[in-house]
This record gives sequence, C-alpha cells and structure tokens, in this order.
Amino acid sequence: MRRRRICQAMSEILVVVLASFHLALSPVAAAQVPGETLGSEQLKKDTTEMLLGMDRAMAPECQQRSVVKTEVIKPPALTKSRGEVRPAGPWQERWYMDRCGKVVAWDVQYTPSPDGGTDIAFGLAPEGGTPPPNQTGSKAIVHVYRPWNFLGGGGSPVIYCDDKELAELHNGRFFTVELEPGRHTIHQKKGRGPISLVLSPGGEYFLKFTYVSRETPRGLAEVRFEGWLVNREMALSEFDKLKPMAAKDTLDDRVSTAEPTRQTSAPATPKGVAGELFQAAESGDAARVEELITAGANMEADDEYGRTPLIVSALNGRLEVVKLLVAKGASLHARNKNGMTPLSGAAGHGQAEVVKFLIEQGVDVNEPGTGPTDETVLFTAAASGSVATVDALLRNGAQVNFRSRQGQTALMRAALNGASENVLQLLEHGADANIKDDNGKLALLYVGKCLSLKAAQELITRTTHTVKDLDEALAMAAIGPPPECPDTVKALVQSGAEVNWQGGTPSGDTVLMLAAMWGKGEIVRTLLSLQANPALKNSAGKTAADAASTNEIRKLIKEAVAKR
Repeated sequence: MRRRRICQAMSEILVVVLASFHLALSPVAAAQVPGETLGSEQLKKDTTEMLLGMDRAMAPECQQRSVVKTEVIKPPALTKSRGEVRPAGPWQERWYMDRCGKVVAWDVQYTPSPDGGTDIAFGLAPEGGTPPPNQTGSKAIVHVYRPWNFLGGGGSPVIYCDDKELAELHNGRFFTVELEPGRHTIHQKKGRGPISLVLSPGGEYFLKFTYVSRETPRGLAEVRFEGWLVNREMALSEFDKLKPMAAKDTLDDRVSTAEPTRQTSAPATPKGVAGELFQAAESGDAARVEELITAGANMEADDEYGRTPLIVSALNGRLEVVKLLVAKGASLHARNKNGMTPLSGAAGHGQAEVVKFLIEQGVDVNEPGTGPTDETVLFTAAASGSVATVDALLRNGAQVNFRSRQGQTALMRAALNGASENVLQLLEHGADANIKDDNGKLALLYVGKCLSLKAAQELITRTTHTVKDLDEALAMAAIGPPPECPDTVKALVQSGAEVNWQGGTPSGDTVLMLAAMWGKGEIVRTLLSLQANPALKNSAGKTAADAASTNEIRKLIKEAVAKR
C-alpha cells in the first residue's frame, strides 16, 4: 500500500528530495470510473494512475488492465461547506481491476489532510472481502532490499512494520522479516507512505526500495525514496548483487539475513506434438513444423503467455516458418494475453523482413493495440531502434502522428528510448514535434535515454518551443537516468537553454548544482565547458561544490572556481 499527498504545489517543483513511497507510473488520460466513488474528478484520475501502476508492478507480464468497477465499503462522515457536501473524515473504497481477464480487487483508503489535499493508500483486497485477523501458524516471509544506487547512497532510512522499527536499510543490502499471517503495514518513517500487505501463511513477498527520479504531470522531475512490491523473478535477478544487513543495524528480533528460496520451475509450454511445434517454430525448423502440422498439431494452440506458434516465429524472425504457417492458414490476427500480434511481435523485435511479409498479407499497420494505451505497431517499432522496420511501416501507410489514449506519439516513444535514428527517420517522414500529450508535454521533454547530438539538435529545431521548455529539458537531461547524456545537454544549451538556469527548484539550485548533487560527473564537465558559473549560490547560500555528492566532482568544481 502506498500513500501520496495530492498537492498542487508539488507540480511546480523540479526536484524535490523526499522520503516517500512512489511508483513508476505512466500518465493516463481522465476517464469515466465505473461504479460508485466519492472522489473528485482529479482524485479519480490520480487513483486510476496509481492503481494501474501498482497493479503493473505486481503483474508486469500483463499489459492489459482496466478498472471495471468501484464501490464504497466504508463511507465517511459528511460535512457541508459553501453549499457542498464533502467527506469530513476517511473513507474506504474497493476498486476492481481486470488484469488480462482476471478480476483483482484493491482496497483504497482516502484520508482528507490538513492542507486540503487527500492521502491515498492502496492494498490488495483479501479473498472474501474482509481482512483476516492476525493468525498463528506458518509465518509469512518478507524480503526487504535496496539495490546499490549512487543516488542517495549515503542515506540509510529506517524501515518500520506496524510502527515498530525493523532495520536501517543501507545501500546494496537486504534483510528478511518473519511476520504472522494477516494485515501488516510496512513503511519508511512513522506514518509515512505505508505499504499494506495481507500476508498468507507461508507466503513469500519482496519489497524493493531505492532513490529514483520521477516526472511530475508537467514533465518535471523529483527525487523520492520509493518502495513497492515486486515479483519473485525481478527480485531474484537482483539479489545476487546484494549483501545482507549487518547485525548491528537490525532493530527487531524478527529480522534476519535469510535469503529467499530459489526453487525454479520450467515455463509451462504445451506438451506432446503441440510442444514440439512451438520449439520448431522458435528455432526456425520449417521442415519439422510442416511434419508436425501434417501430424495434426494445432497451429492455434497457445503457450503460457497466450502466444501462438505464428507469434513465436514472427518475433524470433523465422521468416520461412512464418510463411509456412500463414500458407497453412494460421491466424494473422491472433493476440497473446498482452495483446501482442504476429506483426507487433516482429516489429518490437526489429524483424523487418517478417514485418514486410505480414504487411504483404494484408495486415493493417494502423490497427490500434488492445492495451490501455491503444498504441499502433509504429510505437513499438520506433522504440526498437530498427530503421528498416520503421521504414517498412511508414512506406505502407503507418500514421506517423497517430496519438494514443494518452495523447502520445511514436516520436515521443522513440525519444524516450533514445532511438536516435528512429527520431530522425520519423521527423523526415513528417512527425510533428509540436504535438503535446494530454499532460502538455512535448516530445522534447520525453528524452530519456541518450539521443545523438544530431538527433537532439534536429528535435529541438523542429519544435516550436519557449526558452522555459529548453530550460526544463536541460534540467531533466542533467539529472536523468544513466547513461549520462552530454550531447543532449550541449544541444540544448547551443539552442538557447540558459546554462545557469535557477528556476527549477524552490531554493534556486542551478543546473550545475543538480548535476553535482546527482553525481553526474560527465554532465558537470560539459556544463563547465559551456560556461556554467560554479560560484553561483542558491537561496540557502550553497554552491555547486557544496551540493556535490562525490569528492571527485567537488574537486572538479573547485578547480573551475579557481580558474575564474
């Protein structure tokens, strides 16, 4: 369960360092929420955004989910203010999520806050609808871990369970806690950002914490200490790089350094003739595929992910098998559980020749996807980095400026994934860099992974922007996720961004201060080479050297000050 204070002031802040739970979310457009809910339109939108993201983290293998029903299960006390009836206290609702055909219930707790906002907390609703009391028997195991991260590496927040201290969580460490089955709340600092879990007897759960940057609805950035539930596969992939907490840092006798169980099971694939068909389709053995079909293998059988043999062969680029299956009558429009088709699977994996063949068979390149964003295949291809695949789609009528339900375009997706050649390619074919998504965000502000200097310059040139747009993009590039992108910083400054901009934070931090704070050594060097002033101070009287998170960066900045 997580909590977020809905406060308009937060959207005005570029970088805010907070200890709070937060989940990686994609903005969603406002939509009608089915059923009964007492929240305002903004509250409904915020709840939907966070709930979709929370459910995505719980089941990342599913890409199709939507809210199908809501109901109030604990109504609030009401008060009348200025002629309006409003909640005067907390209330609880149950939101039902369709997750790839399975309906999952989430409990949502709303609590009005003194500042006029509303705190929102989430938890998976227990089977049967009523939270079970804590019960004796086989205990549940919760593994709490923090991957090593340069950002915030020196801080060691204390993790609590039901308001009792468990342990200090150091960078790159983990600990394990045994808890009685039932409902428990785990949080960082008393009363802040609770994650509510209903634990089953003998169950094993994984909570991941880290400092990361996220974007506000305006496309700006903020830094938070985040915690969220992750699945076993994701957690185990990170545990080999972790060390256990030292005994001196544990604060509760329920805490240990026991590692998670490692039992594995093979993926559930069809057995017998159908299973052999999938293996042959994946490996590209066309002769064996034909033998198996002749022997009666079902071409429309699906594996554990809902993929047919045609989808499997398409995404693996097995053109001869694809041609054979199509000739034998395999469905060109089959979809797996996440909405993947043979065409989208091939496009997402850069299989240009397969894409061309499927288009020749009459597959519609502009058919919207069935996921929550309804993106076309061009979005998937633009993120893949495959120039040939994007070219095949564009030459066959793909709508270059198609907008998803969130108002996003393929150009935004290419910029977000650092697909420089695809950015240039889309612009050349008429992609409109001035389209804004439903949150007013340009493709220029979608730059996530590094674009080449040429792609960044071209994107800036094609955008009708304000100086503030460039300044905000510069600040985001300076603190963005690795790898560092000095070419993007250089392109923005050369195009008019203010290298000494101080408008991104309430304390007036410069872009150089932000880069130094985040340990971005290459960005610091680039900014200094572009004449960033290392002697400027923020409203607290601090300089970039004071903000530096490493001695190396601090030394670099002090040397620049001495040369001025």
